[in-house]
Amino acid sequence: MFTNLSPDHIGGNEHKSLEEYRACKALLFRQCELGIVNMDDENWQAITEGHTCQLETYGFHEEAQLRAKEERLLSRPGYLGVHFELEGPYSFGVDVDIPGHFSVYNALAAIAVCRHFGVTEENIRRGLNAVRVKGRVEPVKVPGNYTLLIDYAHNAVRHGEYFGDAARIPPEPFNLPVWRWW
Repeated sequence: MFTNLSPDHIGGNEHKSLEEYRACKALLFRQCELGIVNMDDENWQAITEGHTCQLETYGFHEEAQLRAKEERLLSRPGYLGVHFELEGPYSFGVDVDIPGHFSVYNALAAIAVCRHFGVTEENIRRGLNAVRVKGRVEPVKVPGNYTLLIDYAHNAVRHGEYFGDAARIPPEPFNLPVWRWW
């Protein structure tokens, strides 16, 4: 599975450079039978160059085998999520209880894997509509007509994604994101 390549794993005890990180990820597609890749990431072709496995693609790209279309924020007091329409081997609407563009990509990756294990459309929909990650764009119940979110994004790349998604949240009812910086 290739979801994305970003500098959040560079340095310290991980990879020395983005090039080394890319090369390590590429090795995976020479050691598997099936590779599932996010076609929207600019590195997908470099990652899969020389692959020895069958490839399946997902993303918003019109050539992706499993595609998301018509993404929109779901918003009501105390709740934020994301909806999108799925095209390709499956064709149905998907609601994810974690708002954000990244949630669409995570859902597409999960759906792509579920195809190979006989998971039914109903179970895919129910599972994605109930998914929660404690501390990851997590709504907290508060009195009043607004939404409080907590997010533990672990680096600047993830915070940047979140800020971009947060800018799309309608201002009414009032929404207040809360971050903890480590």
